[in-house]
Amino acid sequence: MLLIVLFAGQISAQVIRKNIDSLTAVELATYEHAIQLLKDRSAENPYDLQGYAWQAWVHNKNRVTIPAQNTMKQGDMIPTEFYKKAAQEVYADGTYGYPGMCEHGKDIFFIWHRAQFYYYEQILQNTDPEGTIVDSKGNKYPTKNLGIPFWNFTRKASGKKFPKIFEDQNSVLYHPGRNIEIDPKDTSFTSPYLLSNLLQSDYWAVFGGYPNATNGGYGTFESQIHNPMHDKFIGGDMASPSTAAYDPIFYSFHAYIDYVFEAWMEQHGKEKITSLNYFLRAQQPEQFHLPNHNPGLGDRPNMGQANLYLDISKLGYKYQVRGKDRFYNAAEIAQFLTDSKGRPLVLGVSNESPYYKLFTYGVQRKPESDIGELTQQTLTIDAVNPEVPYIYTYTESQPTTSYQVDIYMHPVNVKAKIKSKKFREKYFVRSANAWLDEMHGDHIMGGHKLNVDLTEAINALNQNFSGEEYQITVNYTKQ
Repeated sequence: MLLIVLFAGQISAQVIRKNIDSLTAVELATYEHAIQLLKDRSAENPYDLQGYAWQAWVHNKNRVTIPAQNTMKQGDMIPTEFYKKAAQEVYADGTYGYPGMCEHGKDIFFIWHRAQFYYYEQILQNTDPEGTIVDSKGNKYPTKNLGIPFWNFTRKASGKKFPKIFEDQNSVLYHPGRNIEIDPKDTSFTSPYLLSNLLQSDYWAVFGGYPNATNGGYGTFESQIHNPMHDKFIGGDMASPSTAAYDPIFYSFHAYIDYVFEAWMEQHGKEKITSLNYFLRAQQPEQFHLPNHNPGLGDRPNMGQANLYLDISKLGYKYQVRGKDRFYNAAEIAQFLTDSKGRPLVLGVSNESPYYKLFTYGVQRKPESDIGELTQQTLTIDAVNPEVPYIYTYTESQPTTSYQVDIYMHPVNVKAKIKSKKFREKYFVRSANAWLDEMHGDHIMGGHKLNVDLTEAINALNQNFSGEEYQITVNYTKQ
């Protein structure tokens, strides 16, 4: 049964977003049908705001030229190549369109993508509400109750590396070039324990990102999970912000991320979210604007202010979460962080650091063993007030490609042996990844910041090594 949500004279069915592997055959076929119709629209007119190309451009195409009369047709071109060509065309009789500027490395990362998905889901539902339109593959299904299915990437995939439908070359959800062809043995990347542990943080800036007013900075979720999933695990078009949304897996990947956002707010409260007056930049179909949408005074179209997107019941959807889709609680994490004899893992004492186990358990992911650029600083161990967290900031002034920093904390008399597995296992305290391409220069981010919260690590060391000199060693590697 659908729940009916009433707001500002508008009625919206509260659809259910499910794990894509839990969809019935008809539900999956309906989703494929809606995606195919979006691609069919773009094949005829790539500048249609309700087509697949435009919706992909929303993620990171600041400006395109729209002709007075479109004559571009996809024909026999590969869809992605057609979209790229259309985005680069310049027309003498054209006007500018401003699809969107995805927000990364700041506190509106989660809510900007939620707004993007609100419109995308509305468009999907309106492709063929009653199931009367035949797509180019000969299918038709009613789409009015469609919810974007999520991919829980912390669990074993139903396919070789991804949900099996994304590996089916006969499906519109298949996309060539992903890392499955490059490294088929790398089948798991993000530990559910790592994600669950990050969700325990009560500090929004630490978890969700730092305010744009202070030049932003990644939160732990984005730098430790979102970013490396894009470029290291999925790859292909997903490896670059400017092409990521060409791949249909982008939408199920980010639908799960939106669920993570919702879970954090349920645990810690919505009042902690910052920058809620920020206008979320993107040009979307006006018919789907939310009540109280305020375009502001700027010269670029937007999706309204961030505060419109806190309550998912007003956005017309909810999540169905079962079994392994739930997160571990603090007690379960504490039980997990023990050694083979059941003793709690203690940083600097145990042979395995707590973070190393969180980071690597059950997955192929490991800290980099290759030595990149090493930087070091000395710190006297002392208690840190959690209300004023100790943030290590790595800044690259003009970044153009993705990079990663792996951070170790060790006694000053212990040499940093990055190539030594024993060293990495014992002293590894954090990893952070910046997901970038040259197009991100348009995002007014200044020096790109990787903010890494070391409060937990320092306070753990303070239990046994208070007053001692420790070395913070950072291994910087290009991705």
